[in-house]
Amino acid sequence: MYFDIYAEGGPLIQVQDPTSIEELLAHANEWSRSLTEEPDRYARPYEWTMSPITIALGPAPPNAIDYQHAQDVLTFCARERTSLLDQVNEAEWYLENQGNYDWTTTTVTVGQLSEAVRMWQLDLNTLARAASVAMNDTLAAKLPAVYAQQVEGRQYRQTVMPEPMPKPMPQQPSAPTVPVPIWQTEDMVNNGGTVTFASGDAWIPSAGEAWSPCAVRARPWRPTRGLRRARARADARLQHTGGGWLHRQGDCLLARAISAGLRAPA
Repeated sequence: MYFDIYAEGGPLIQVQDPTSIEELLAHANEWSRSLTEEPDRYARPYEWTMSPITIALGPAPPNAIDYQHAQDVLTFCARERTSLLDQVNEAEWYLENQGNYDWTTTTVTVGQLSEAVRMWQLDLNTLARAASVAMNDTLAAKLPAVYAQQVEGRQYRQTVMPEPMPKPMPQQPSAPTVPVPIWQTEDMVNNGGTVTFASGDAWIPSAGEAWSPCAVRARPWRPTRGLRRARARADARLQHTGGGWLHRQGDCLLARAISAGLRAPA
């Protein structure tokens, strides 16, 4: 703890230890005692008059409407700030990810977006100044549009979001779609089964037959000779994709889709 003593009247105070709370209390008690016991020596007379502020020619204090207006200005500035920051964030996203959008689908240019962000920064600065004035001087509180016109000599929020914004570039599929067996019941998942298609019946392999763990580095898969014969006998004419690789449920196992390995019932 560290203290300073400020006094008017009373005996001379000399602080020996500015960190001692006992010394602070002793000086306060001595100062009070000297004014009481020796007023002619240590006391200083003061005189004041309680008068309305209008008699003293001072400014009129803010009334209830003035306080309400200042609060309205702060509330409005907070809402406008959120709206402007949303527009700035959206425009900057397009500017930072230009390669992900097709700019031939819109008349909006990168230069227009950059200029809009610059103008919105001026509007955010106007909001901050208007809110600061409303907090420091209730009678001088002004809404942002009024503040910008009367104080800054500019128009507030003339820049709007350019439209229409560019459309995203078409996304190329990361991997070809691999058909997988269609399991209709839990028993079919465990043991396989026959499924009737429009062209006839076909055998659906079980999960154990359709999926098998493999190394992380995938290798092309081809059906065995017996499996090719079974496919040839099957009435169901399903397109053979040559096999494919799938990642199963986010774990570290790569599984082999033997969707083309439908064999005819014995």
